Amino acid sequence: MKKAPAALLLIVMILVLCVSCNTAGEIAVSAPTVSEAAGEPRRPVLRMGHYLETMNAGRPYDVGMGELLRRFTEETGIEIELTCIPWDQIDRQLVVSNRAGEPGGDIYNLSSQRLTYLVNNGALLPLDDRLEESFPGDTLSANVLEAGTYSGDGKLYLILQSIHTRGLWYNRDYIQEPPATLEELVEVGLEVNRPEEGFYALAFWGGNHYGAVESVIAPLTWAYGGSLSEEDGRAAWNNEAVRQAVGFLSDCVNVHGITPESCLRTKDFSDIQELFSKGQFAMIFDGNYSYPINYFEPGNREKFGFAPYPGLDGPSSGFSNGWAWGIPSKSAQPDLAWEFIEWFEGEEIQVEHAVLEGSLPTRTSAYGQMSEKISLFDSFADNFGRYGRPMDPFVYYQEGLEELALTAATYCLDPENNLEELLGESMENYNKKYY
Repeated sequence: MKKAPAALLLIVMILVLCVSCNTAGEIAVSAPTVSEAAGEPRRPVLRMGHYLETMNAGRPYDVGMGELLRRFTEETGIEIELTCIPWDQIDRQLVVSNRAGEPGGDIYNLSSQRLTYLVNNGALLPLDDRLEESFPGDTLSANVLEAGTYSGDGKLYLILQSIHTRGLWYNRDYIQEPPATLEELVEVGLEVNRPEEGFYALAFWGGNHYGAVESVIAPLTWAYGGSLSEEDGRAAWNNEAVRQAVGFLSDCVNVHGITPESCLRTKDFSDIQELFSKGQFAMIFDGNYSYPINYFEPGNREKFGFAPYPGLDGPSSGFSNGWAWGIPSKSAQPDLAWEFIEWFEGEEIQVEHAVLEGSLPTRTSAYGQMSEKISLFDSFADNFGRYGRPMDPFVYYQEGLEELALTAATYCLDPENNLEELLGESMENYNKKYY
């Protein structure tokens, strides 16, 4: 009887997720099962939780990943049963279903920045013993192991699929030399801005989603010399650097007019990415993961460039992370899941996946092949190596970032508000709730 509420919640979540995926047009990836009636054994099936819409032609990365998953089946005989979950709900879905005793998958595609949340909720299986056997020595990049290791116990729980780095994308039709400072960014923006024609110089994620902090607010805060949290994860965003960062974003919209107000109301950032790809913006703060959107359009190959975030006196830091593979602590088939991870982290597949996503491989031994395969690879790698850094240490990651994003959007939409009071109130409310 005590398990009934959890089971009921699990059923409700599955129904919601099915509706979401059906709306997106998702079709599960699975090769035909060998008929048991024919006297042959049934193929093993690996259940995977992911955000992929493998039949959506408008999402080239998803389609390409579908092909990689089918290739895994061809090479190993292991079928993949793919459950489509909205990308910003995957972590919570795993925690809830795992608590109910049925994680809904043997392997999950997970946000590496949600590691603390997942481990604290007992949702992940430690991978250290398996790692040493399959990837001895320095086979995987040190960054990959660091991103998947939980500081609380020093154990490895996640394996990155690739490495993402964020910066400033720019359209060479309008900008030949990217701005290195925030002052230059405004100057260049004013030169190319044509709002009367619906063309704006700069786009960014300014809604209340945590992605707005990852791609815009945090890098600007770091550029101004500040941070968002204390070492123990407490919010510390009511400081001068954050006020300057949010003020800069507000000025781009309300003073300089180089960013449309619609960016502050963004619910799905892919809409902004697609407009940039089609030439509606000259610059956009975004990650190398938007490579498929920008580059898979005919004629776009040489149109776009990628540079570090502009800072006060020169290029500044950007948030680096990556999607990762994790095995639920209650997975029914952890060995099967690990077999997939071994395959995916192989150098050949890492190269193919990096080309597909525009990312950095998890194996540094693959870097030598990448420059000729991705024209912007050197820009991505240099940006990551020189300016990549982790997010400030939020324990309640999504909750903290979304609280800050909402506060920033509230101010930017109405800069008559007192920003210091808004930040102070939201910071106090967050800390009272979680600490």
